[in-house]
This record gives sequence, structure tokens and C-alpha cells, in this order.
Amino acid sequence: MNESMQLTNLHTDWAVVWATLIGPIIGAFIALFITHLREDIVGKKEQRIRIFTTLMGTRSLPLEPEHVRAINMIEVVFYGKEKVIAPWKEYIKHLRTEQNDNNRAVWKENADKLLADLLFNMGNVIGYKIPALEIYRGGYHPGGWDVRQKLNNDVLLFMASLANGADRFPISVRMDNPEAPHQEGRNP
Repeated sequence: MNESMQLTNLHTDWAVVWATLIGPIIGAFIALFITHLREDIVGKKEQRIRIFTTLMGTRSLPLEPEHVRAINMIEVVFYGKEKVIAPWKEYIKHLRTEQNDNNRAVWKENADKLLADLLFNMGNVIGYKIPALEIYRGGYHPGGWDVRQKLNNDVLLFMASLANGADRFPISVRMDNPEAPHQEGRNP
């Protein structure tokens, strides 16, 4: 009996040694795993919130580079969230349809509604309960931005037509009236 007690004590001693050596290592791995998992979850949520707030802030400015960048990031950051990915696909599909002067107003209205639906679903996934109608009707940008954007587009189109040879640069020549009295300091 004494011999079996010694064997049990020996096994117990070795178990204590192994637990003492391996326990902290396993604990460190578990802590690292939990930290990584938490950072991944928190980081993903922060990315989702950043994209959502960017799109909310630029929803009336769809041509802004930060708006376009945020739209393109949805596929990655909301991967696996079908409530977001499905309306995102519909919105992208609509954006790829052709618009012209005849359908521009209807096209824009549909794009705005699809974007509002997308933002509504994104908000629900990350915990914002903003009604879809508020998203659709919300947002502000000064009317002058539309004027500036139209002028910029007109200039770009004109420059492109000049470069392609489809248009000419309008030049007018003005002649001073030769019979007008000569002003001092000016060459005739």
C-alpha cells in the first residue's frame, strides 16, 4: 500500500509541475485569442459605423469621393450581413443603369430611395433605429453646390469637345474705333 501511495504522490507531483508550466502558457493563448476576437468585433463595428456615418453625411452628395469610397467598402465591411448586402447590390445595379436628360429626375429619385433603404438596413445592423423616411428626406447641401457642380461639368464637357475636335473655342475680335480720339499713353 505504501508503494501505491508513493506512485500516486509522484503522479500528483508531476501534474502540479505540468500545470505550473503549461497553465500560464495556455492562459496567455486564451487571453490573446479573446483580445484578438474582441478587437476584431470592436474594429468591425467601428468600421461599419464609420461607413454608415460617412454615407449619412454625404447622402445628398453622391459624387463626392468619400461617398463613393464608402459605398465600395460596404461589400467588405458588411460581408455576411445579407440585410445590408442585398440592398447594396440593388443600389449598385441601379447606379450602373444609364441616365440621360429624359430620365434623370426619375433615376435620381430611385437612387435616393435605394440609398435610403440601404442606409436604413445598415443602421439597423449597427444599432441605429433611424426611420427610412427620415433618411430619405434628411441630409443637406447648399443649392450653390449643384450650380458649381453643373458649371464644372459644363466646363469639362466643353474642354472634352475641344480636345476631340467636335467644338471650337469662340473668339471674338474687337476693333477700337479708329475715329475715336486718341487717349494719351495708349498706342493706336
